[in-house]
Amino acid sequence: MSYPPPPGQDENESPDQQQGATPPPSPYGAPPPYGTPPNQYGAPQYGAPGYGAPGYGAPQYGAPGFNNPYGPTTQSNQKALWSMILGIVGLLCCGFASIAALIMGSQARKEIAASGGTQSGEGQAQAGFILGIVGCALWGVGVILYALVFASAGTISY
Repeated sequence: MSYPPPPGQDENESPDQQQGATPPPSPYGAPPPYGTPPNQYGAPQYGAPGYGAPGYGAPQYGAPGFNNPYGPTTQSNQKALWSMILGIVGLLCCGFASIAALIMGSQARKEIAASGGTQSGEGQAQAGFILGIVGCALWGVGVILYALVFASAGTISY
């Protein structure tokens, strides 16, 4: 089955063989030349300061966190991080680190609550505090078992 040729073309000619055929004009006009397109809307170009804003690297004035359009920035409490790290270490190998994790976790939670939202790390402080409690409890159980084993070892006769 064959289809009829498009208008303006012979049956024996292919579209490539047509002489003098030009593509129809674009309904959008001619494309812009290569390079930077002209500024059509009056907005500042990339990198150029606009609307009175300072350029890159200009000093920012005011207290930190108050000029941020997304709200004040929060900083992670370092005691909370160390509390969690010491809680893990105390749980795995050293009971004295559990005591430090418990103390630092408690201090970090108080500092975060008193910061008014400028410090984060409540979860880390809580994790360190809980790991400190668990590590101290396991350390205490280990000391008791150690004492019982040696106390009973002295009473056994063979």
